Amino acid sequence: MKTLARCVAIVWVVILTGCGHERDQPAEATVTERLVGREFISQQVNGYTLVHGTELRLRFDLDQLSASGGCNSLAGPYRVDATSDTSGVLVIDEDGLSTTDIGCDPDRHAQDEWLADLLTSEPLVTLTADGLTLGDGTTTIDFIDRQIADPDRPLTGTNWKVDTIIDHDASSSVPDHGSVTFLFGDDGHLVVTSPNCTSAVVPYERSGDTLSFGDFAVDAIGCPTPWTEAIDLLRAATAVLTIDHGRLTLTTTSGTGLALVDEDDRLAPGTT
Repeated sequence: MKTLARCVAIVWVVILTGCGHERDQPAEATVTERLVGREFISQQVNGYTLVHGTELRLRFDLDQLSASGGCNSLAGPYRVDATSDTSGVLVIDEDGLSTTDIGCDPDRHAQDEWLADLLTSEPLVTLTADGLTLGDGTTTIDFIDRQIADPDRPLTGTNWKVDTIIDHDASSSVPDHGSVTFLFGDDGHLVVTSPNCTSAVVPYERSGDTLSFGDFAVDAIGCPTPWTEAIDLLRAATAVLTIDHGRLTLTTTSGTGLALVDEDDRLAPGTT
């Protein structure tokens, strides 16, 4: 990676020549600026054996670090005291990390405590080409950027299956017998299907994180849940969308909505 000094020199010598950098960020970005808004997933841990089937996750927001080690979630204010343009010491606020209070088995509970101790020990963070390394001299963890390991699915072309019904602050899982899929096309049409019952073609437009739905006809009623909820959402005319990994959430201004998962992920070999 070019150092900051070399990058500045090149800019002065050749005004139109830019310096390459991960995620197209400016060369003068600090370590913290390069971390903000990113989430990382552990790939390899040296110096500690993770509980089978678990992974570590870190997310850096503007002033808040979030972490998970397989059970509870940890969070707290942080800063990174830079030691170079790609590394720095992670410092957690003196009040430490707050934690959720989910009942865990002893092994995962111990892993949560180990992770909290590691994060508050002022470990060194070093950015790499596709992630970061976190180490305290005893333990070293290699993380990969979540967008590389598990990117957000595209809205169009993904087979989205409704699995959760949202009703303001409450949510409920779709019954086992229910099945409604959304397939957004590049042509501005959404095909909504209740297998063995009916389907509808709905015109839509996307503007940023907002979807607007046009008029459509439904040729049958009486399909199992969540068909009615899906139709009600589409008739609300607009919905706000968020996509996180293989999960799509659609919410209306009234606070109702649906959460959907990538059906192809669910059917992939080795998934449950």
